[in-house]
Amino acid sequence: MATLSTEKFENLKISAACRESKELLAEHYYKTWDDGRTEMVHDESGNLQERCKLWRLYHPNASIVWNGKAMDRDGVNSLVSAMPPSKHTIKTLDVQPTGADGNNFIISVHGICRYQDVVFERFHQQFVIWKDVSNPDQPRHWITYDCLRWLSEGGAEAE
Repeated sequence: MATLSTEKFENLKISAACRESKELLAEHYYKTWDDGRTEMVHDESGNLQERCKLWRLYHPNASIVWNGKAMDRDGVNSLVSAMPPSKHTIKTLDVQPTGADGNNFIISVHGICRYQDVVFERFHQQFVIWKDVSNPDQPRHWITYDCLRWLSEGGAEAE
C-alpha cells in the first residue's frame, strides 16, 4: 500500500485551498457583482440599510485600490452600488499560494466587464485572499487586498 508523504500531503492541501479561493472569486465574487448585488442589513447601530453584498467578502482592515484610488470596504459598497448592471467575463484567473501554511493566496484576474449591454471594459484585478481557519469547522476566506485597474473603456469588443 502506497503512503502519502508529508510533502505531497501539504501540496494537496495547498492545491485544494487554491481551488477554494478560485471558486470564491470566479463563482461568487463576480456572480454577486453581476446578479443582485445589494441586500438589506443592520449596521453597527442596528439601523437597516442597503449594502453591496461584496462588502461582506472584504476583511475590515482590507487594503483596496480601484483605478488608483484608495478606499475602504465602505467605499467599495458605495461605488459598486452606484454602478449600472454588469456582466463580467473572466478570461484568465491564476491562483498562487504565498506561504507554506496554505492560507494566503495571490489571485490575478483578467477579464471584460459589460455594462448595460453597451460599454465593454477590459480589467485586471489582483487580490490577496486569507483563509481564516480560527474556526476549523467553518473556515472563512477574506479579501485582504484588492487592486482593480480598468485597462480600456468604451467599445472594447468582447472575445
